[in-house]
Amino acid sequence: MTGIVRVAVLTVAAAVGLFAIEAEKIKPTMRENIDRALELLKKEQLDTKQQATKIYAMFDGMFDYSLMARLSLGKHWSRLTPEQQEIFTEKFVAKLKKSYMDELSSYSGEKIELKDMEQNKSRLHLLTHIVAENDVYEITYKFYRAGENDWYIYDIDILGVSIVQTYRNQFSGLLEEDSFDKLLALLEKHSI
Repeated sequence: MTGIVRVAVLTVAAAVGLFAIEAEKIKPTMRENIDRALELLKKEQLDTKQQATKIYAMFDGMFDYSLMARLSLGKHWSRLTPEQQEIFTEKFVAKLKKSYMDELSSYSGEKIELKDMEQNKSRLHLLTHIVAENDVYEITYKFYRAGENDWYIYDIDILGVSIVQTYRNQFSGLLEEDSFDKLLALLEKHSI
């Protein structure tokens, strides 16, 4: 499963600024960016950090990491001061970035196929298959509507498991038992 996570995290990077994407452009834009990212991974002259930086530039704006951070804390988000929310978001994004960097170096040629898109008024799901040697794994990119036709990724399901929900479960348990400062310390050490 590590290979699956590795490829799924291929597009998970730290957000700098958001740029909206129109619904009809989601699939071709994702296809183009994924193909470019896979080509970058094949370039042996680039180290992992260089590859990651170039891939971040392709995908950063499509992800709403602020919303992902807020959703990952669930009910605990509203208990934080605006300053704590900002600090948490920064650490959360750094954690995603670190996870991405760790997985990126072990990419081994899996193929990514974009499948169906399901859309309702405010949500859109893009089903993706990661094709390994003898297996096919499902990844679903979840978009939300931010404007008339502006869409951003707010979550990814890997093998049916939501990244946001996984973090929410981890963080909730920590915040029920420990303090916010301890959660930040664990994020800082990348030990959760």
